[in-house]
Amino acid sequence: MDSSYTRVWVRSVVYYSHRSADTAGACRLNNWLKSLGTLRLLMMLTALACIVAAPFADGKTYMHDWRLLPSVIAPSIMMMLVFAIPLDVCMAKVFMSDADSNEVARLSRAIRIELVVLMLLVLSWLPFMLKVMDYWPFD
Repeated sequence: MDSSYTRVWVRSVVYYSHRSADTAGACRLNNWLKSLGTLRLLMMLTALACIVAAPFADGKTYMHDWRLLPSVIAPSIMMMLVFAIPLDVCMAKVFMSDADSNEVARLSRAIRIELVVLMLLVLSWLPFMLKVMDYWPFD
């Protein structure tokens, strides 16, 4: 009876130790995403959606079909984000001036992420913008 209890205990310890090792990365990612904040995370996800839509924009305007998204909606949202992301970076810098060390680290991480996403956003839409402004050198 004592050995069966020990076997069950060992199995449960092994099961839960493997389970916690598997979910440790997910918990870390979840905490990291929560540290960005809901609005900032939604803004970054919107920017990533615009980045994904950028290769489908060819400089022509389509008013029907799925091509409405990359030809009309995504470029307008992209231009809004080009102004909103630097504004959020500026506000994070303002909030860093009065924050404790944990908050400064969190805001610094958010600023780095926002600047990387902004750079990716601008670079992904640069060919489209050059075509729209008739400055495309490859025609």
